[in-house]
Amino acid sequence: MKKSRKPLQWLMYTIAIGVLVFGTIGLVYFAQGYSYDFKSGQIRNSGLVLIDSHPNGASIALNGKSIPDRTPYRYDSAPGGDITVDLQKQGYRDWKTKQKVVPGEVTFIEYPLLLPNTLPRQQINEPITLSGMSSNYEHKKAVSVSGQKDLYLVLDNGNVTRIYSAGVNTITSAKIAPDGNRALIQQTNTDNSINQILVSTTGGQAINLTAQYGFVFSNLEFSPQNSADLFWLNNGLLRKIDTNNRNISSALLSNVISYSLSRDRIIATLPGSIPELTNMIVSTNLSGNDRYDVAAIPADKLGYSGIIIHSRFHTYLTVLANSEPKNLYYIYEPFSRNALPFKIATGVKLFTSSPNQKFLTYIDANNIYSIDLETTREYRHSLETKQITTLNWYDDYHLILHTASESSIIDFDGYNQHSIMTNTSPDFLLPGDSKSVLYIAPSNIVEKVFLETK
Repeated sequence: MKKSRKPLQWLMYTIAIGVLVFGTIGLVYFAQGYSYDFKSGQIRNSGLVLIDSHPNGASIALNGKSIPDRTPYRYDSAPGGDITVDLQKQGYRDWKTKQKVVPGEVTFIEYPLLLPNTLPRQQINEPITLSGMSSNYEHKKAVSVSGQKDLYLVLDNGNVTRIYSAGVNTITSAKIAPDGNRALIQQTNTDNSINQILVSTTGGQAINLTAQYGFVFSNLEFSPQNSADLFWLNNGLLRKIDTNNRNISSALLSNVISYSLSRDRIIATLPGSIPELTNMIVSTNLSGNDRYDVAAIPADKLGYSGIIIHSRFHTYLTVLANSEPKNLYYIYEPFSRNALPFKIATGVKLFTSSPNQKFLTYIDANNIYSIDLETTREYRHSLETKQITTLNWYDDYHLILHTASESSIIDFDGYNQHSIMTNTSPDFLLPGDSKSVLYIAPSNIVEKVFLETK
């Protein structure tokens, strides 16, 4: 008589289901950062840390303990919590950071820039002496004045070319457009009259705006998209000047307290429903259309300055009060018509967003802060910020800070601040051929500073 195989089949099914269930549970826990330590017999909740450096091959210390591996390095099963990473490489300055490992997540420490102990330098434009520099948005073109008489175009490859001469008159200010195709100078003539002159950086003819329109403009700003267009705020009316067609538009906005330009939008501050208590933040396109009344915000008599940040997941409008106490707000999804301002900080001096739109970075009297807009992590580092006058990005993870006495490069999280030039102009160019920066040196000569060994 044959025995029934059903009990065996049921046993096999039960085992398979058990393996499937417990395997699935194990995979879920593994994805959340849990792992089994066979040495201790304990379950640990951990994350993954990826560490690299430029150049790589640096020795690594984790929480003060050296390991035999060098960058690039994959740290599996890193315990959750704070981790200190120190990198060293012969001939380079030491690098360190403190990051938080989140179980089940990847912590990327792949941005370290190791600077040589001695930074190579190369003089560019002897014997022309220049004063100050104004660079375009991408830091590829700049204008600089020599002897208050001549305007020079400086390119990221080091070429220096005179593009305008004031003759017996004096150039008192010069700034370049975001696209780098034009510069706006203010010139004081021998009879003390003032001319505003639009100078082409590509060989076109200079335009005397004062002579063409009959008066001196106030609050002129280049359009972010077309340097032939200028925005003009006068008596609360914001207008656009089309210099190609010699046309001044009707008011794009009225009752404007202040305005900012952010890529393809105008961000303006207008009086709110109760002007003594609120301002209204308004956004339009560069033609004054597609208007959004973004949010009511506490009143500031000088209005707000703003930038739009498009992170990977969301869009933010970040605004800073122009008068004390310099409150900084961000407004989530600024075109939703239901946005509410959220105050980030008080007493902010400078703020900016990274080129990859990942970080909002700002400084106050004592700290530098970066908010990762993709993960909401906040980084803070205490350092001397009172003397900092400008805050610009070198790349997606490094900033260049400028004081009256020096320029320094620093990581987005405030670590690894290193001086790269002393007594320089506050602006710079970024050559595309190598890791270097072009400055007006203390000798008023253009100088290239290499951030890697030549």
